[in-house]
Amino acid sequence: MMNEYVKIMDQFFQGMLENNIEQWMTIWHKDAVFEIPYAPSGVLTKLEGIDAIYNHVKDFPEKLNFTRFSEPNYYPVEGQNTVIAEFECEAVILETGLPYNQKYISVIEYEEGKILRYKDYWNPLIFIGAYNDEPQAFLKFLKRSQ
Repeated sequence: MMNEYVKIMDQFFQGMLENNIEQWMTIWHKDAVFEIPYAPSGVLTKLEGIDAIYNHVKDFPEKLNFTRFSEPNYYPVEGQNTVIAEFECEAVILETGLPYNQKYISVIEYEEGKILRYKDYWNPLIFIGAYNDEPQAFLKFLKRSQ
């Protein structure tokens, strides 16, 4: 039997690869919290509730094209509905045409087959590099996603 978190993350990756935000949103609990602890100053570090998460990601298909996610390494937290996932992505920023190849470590708490809390750790310098090393362009991307 496949672990619940593997099913959730398979849908997570599939939704992003297919640019299907509506499908991607079905894996989120209505009271979900999405945190971005390393977000630059001036960018929200916490999105609370499914509507806030949707508003953050709804325009992603117009901004970036994910082409690949690596096979994740999972580290389940014993006795909890929490898993740490380590994976990489390959994508292209549509505005610049530059690659966005990122490494992620995500802490995911799930309940009843849905993501309840997602902490997304990634390197903002890689994202800024995909915007020609122009921090303001990167911040513009993130602020349009809020």
